[in-house]
Amino acid sequence: MLCALPLFALAAAGCLTKINSISAPAGVAVDESFTVAIDGVISGEGQGVAGIVLQVPESFEFVGASCVATSARRRLRYNEELASRFTAEAGHTVIAVVDTIRFSREKSDNVRVFITLRPTETGTFTLKCTSGGMELTEEEGRWRTHDPAGLRDFASFDTPNNLVTVTVTDQERNGTAALSFSGAREYLALPDSGVFAFTMRADFSVECWVSTTVRDVPILSTRQDDFLGAFPLEIGIDDRGAAFVQASDGDSLYRTHSSVFIADGRWHHLAAVYASATRSIELYADARFIETLFLPESIRDLRHAPPLIGARPTKRRFFAGTIDELRFWSAVRSQEEIIFYKQTALSGFEKNLAALYTFENGQNGRIPNATGAEGFEAVAFNKPKIIASTAPLRVELLSFGVTMEGGTVDMAWESYDESKVRHFQVEKRTEEGKYAVFATFEAGQDGQNHRVYHATDEWSEKTIVYYRLRKVNADGSIVFSDEVPIGAEQVMNFSLGENQPNPFGSVTEIPYTLSEPTHVSIRVYDLMGREVEELVSERQGTGSYKALFDGSELPAGLYFVKMRTAAGSQTKKIFLSR
Repeated sequence: MLCALPLFALAAAGCLTKINSISAPAGVAVDESFTVAIDGVISGEGQGVAGIVLQVPESFEFVGASCVATSARRRLRYNEELASRFTAEAGHTVIAVVDTIRFSREKSDNVRVFITLRPTETGTFTLKCTSGGMELTEEEGRWRTHDPAGLRDFASFDTPNNLVTVTVTDQERNGTAALSFSGAREYLALPDSGVFAFTMRADFSVECWVSTTVRDVPILSTRQDDFLGAFPLEIGIDDRGAAFVQASDGDSLYRTHSSVFIADGRWHHLAAVYASATRSIELYADARFIETLFLPESIRDLRHAPPLIGARPTKRRFFAGTIDELRFWSAVRSQEEIIFYKQTALSGFEKNLAALYTFENGQNGRIPNATGAEGFEAVAFNKPKIIASTAPLRVELLSFGVTMEGGTVDMAWESYDESKVRHFQVEKRTEEGKYAVFATFEAGQDGQNHRVYHATDEWSEKTIVYYRLRKVNADGSIVFSDEVPIGAEQVMNFSLGENQPNPFGSVTEIPYTLSEPTHVSIRVYDLMGREVEELVSERQGTGSYKALFDGSELPAGLYFVKMRTAAGSQTKKIFLSR
């Protein structure tokens, strides 16, 4: 895709823009719209028309384009005549849009451009961008690119900073539900409870998954007017597509200011964490720390109606997009806790979890609280839809522990709310074999919320055995636990230890021991199974070692360390935080 940055007020030759950065989701779903954000600079001094040129794969449909500057918001319109001046690469097409409003500026300005597309085929595609503008004279409008050679053939375009790759895949649903808002006056009203009072005298944390391509909208709001009335909390997306939190004591508005673009149509995890001791709100996007908002003493004990999800209480601004796994905690959540739990669907029984809305079984406009507490039912207005979720949430069992003592293998796991569970199966395999069912346990029908299961097995000497737990739900869906090896340390010639520290901020040490000389391979992988770095690949003697892993250039999240010798392999989880 080739895109040109919009220009305002371009008349004099050389009055051209500069592209600073491009933000695009690395992976998108077929048939779902996504947005690319381009940051750059407008040149002033004159009159002109904003314009943008795109080279897109033929399988990409153009949805719309707009731009935001300090004092201007513009919608960009299709211009077939301008598009005809460019030659597209094979399998691509050129789209050109311009701002038809002619006006003048005296100063240069920063601008963010939004381009929304909808892919109709899977594959990996390269998006290309260049800048330019339409000069207006009395006789004609002339298009000028930033390239002195006047680029017209996109096959020759190779500016590295203006290239970005997007992979289009089939939609993946995780077996849970989400709440979809169309923007047509739809919202969710939370109950009148102390959990949502936000008095700012008690700690709290709010988390949710959000997917949208709209901007300048609230996600959660207690704001009673659109002016400077007092309110304790609003979480939303600003006109540049970045997440924000804000509050007001009635005299001043306090607000975070971030440029991290999240209104790209993909799922993003947001967290707002309030610490009463310091009167501060920390904002996290995708578990990455964004900014701290410090509030004055006058913010305490503000009175307000229960917050709304998807709208301000004024009912004049509404969210359009999808929300999943809405969580309210009565405690300060650390960044490590946010990282660890953000992609795990909660049970509702976690410590300090005050309210949880999973949207699994809403009925007649009422959404139950998954913690089971009475009086927390939320009410949906104007029929937002409950849909199958594509959020990256893993529906996992709470625990599956396997230990061995004296040749006896003991397995234990917990379960909450088995109303939708058919049965559990313990599965077993050897190092080279396939999994087979070792034991089956029917789900309890006695109405208990919490059940603990146990199973035992005898370990055969000089073998490595793997166990995992399989949960079969009433609808036929299946969830697996992580597999757990038994006998590895007794049989294999090595042992992989726990990294320290874990979670870690940038660098961590991974200890391991060898009971005999052997060739050692230690590699780090991300959640998608892609190799991140090879730490060790050599023959080493008997002894204890430490491998150093530097993740300072990597995004925060879960990674895996895999150690392999001729005798087998072991894998450990490590958590990178910021």
